[in-house]
Amino acid sequence: MKVQECMTSPAHSCTTDASLVTAARIMWDYQVGALPVLDSEGHPVGMITDRDICMAAARKDRFAGTITVLETMSPNPFTVKPDDDLSKALDTMAARQVRRLPVIDDAHHLVGILSINDAAAAAETGERDFRGKPEVFAKIVSALRRIASPSATPGGTSAQAQDAEPEKA
Repeated sequence: MKVQECMTSPAHSCTTDASLVTAARIMWDYQVGALPVLDSEGHPVGMITDRDICMAAARKDRFAGTITVLETMSPNPFTVKPDDDLSKALDTMAARQVRRLPVIDDAHHLVGILSINDAAAAAETGERDFRGKPEVFAKIVSALRRIASPSATPGGTSAQAQDAEPEKA
């Protein structure tokens, strides 16, 4: 199974200069918990979550409308391509303890987003070619367990682990 068969497309996003209020409104309007952050060329340069917004609002002594996404986002997101195997994407999520991966094309433009929920929903509904296959469910459960495990450096960034290969689940 390929990432493109499960991903959500188009993905909603924001830019580095957007305020936390703007990012929160996008999340609210589209009922999502995270946004890829794009540079002026449309390339993902970070991720911001609803939790990031809440923590920044609590930590900084400023109105959220004056705090930029750039100040708060996690930079250098791990990414996948539409034709990557879902198994590889789940391994990356598990190894990096992230629940979502921006999906990029060959020019590194955002074309979608893959969440652990997308994979689970596709497996649950049986709308994809792996309906009822126990190994798919086991892979998703394994990824969720590893994502949820305590870590000294949860998530990290792709810049910190450029050469590191995800562990096999």
